[in-house]
Amino acid sequence: MELYTKESFRNRDLLEVVIQKKEDNKNNHDIVEKQKEQILNTRRTPEVVSRPSSRMSSKQTSIQTEQKTKENNFLTQPENIAKNNVSQTIQSMAILCLSSSVVLLLDIYIFLIGTGDVPESGFRNGSLLTSASQYEDVTEVFTAFSTLVIILSANCVLVCSMQCFIASKVIKTVDGPERAMKYFRECSSSRLVAVVGFFISFPVFLLTLMLCVVLRLKRTPAVTAVVVLIFGTILGLLCMVQNIYHWYDEMSSASRGLPAYEDSNKDEDVNRDLNTLV
Repeated sequence: MELYTKESFRNRDLLEVVIQKKEDNKNNHDIVEKQKEQILNTRRTPEVVSRPSSRMSSKQTSIQTEQKTKENNFLTQPENIAKNNVSQTIQSMAILCLSSSVVLLLDIYIFLIGTGDVPESGFRNGSLLTSASQYEDVTEVFTAFSTLVIILSANCVLVCSMQCFIASKVIKTVDGPERAMKYFRECSSSRLVAVVGFFISFPVFLLTLMLCVVLRLKRTPAVTAVVVLIFGTILGLLCMVQNIYHWYDEMSSASRGLPAYEDSNKDEDVNRDLNTLV
């Protein structure tokens, strides 16, 4: 029993010594690896180690701020696009409202002149209208056209001013630009009616002015004014048709994904545009 116990103790001591040596070797190996890693890091980034902490902190803060600004710009890009679209829509509607207001005021003034008392040198002395029945017929047509212009212009002023006012209030709320664009899309039908009514009211206004000239002026100035107004009305209608045609052409080309200029005629078109601008 004594021998067995002595041998067991001896074996245990030997095991402890071996385990301790292994732990020491492992610790030494870890220390050597850490030193190697430090040396490699110093070789890879010598500039970073040599720089002072103040410069490193300033560079890190500048990089962080640049990243934040890029993220903010990426997040706010749709909002900026919607805001630009809303501002452009409001500006165009404001111009349209101002134009229709001018036409409305002029038409009211012409309506008051045309529906006044019969002038002393009216259809009896040197006028294009030779009888009272002709005067009444022309007055009826004049009243109808003038009333139509008043209605169309007033409708355009009402719709455009209302949508501008409501959009300026909606844009101040949370997600304002997106909500304003949604409001414009939902109210596009009334806006289309107002815009079409304005473009119809302008040639009708010229016809109303022509009838007022016939009612109030004598033969020679009336004929001259009527001829000028007829040519002006035809020219305005042709300009409207040309603009609408090219607008429809460009919109259809954009929807089909076609380029703005053909490759063969691109340089010629650009040079021609520059020459016309000069």
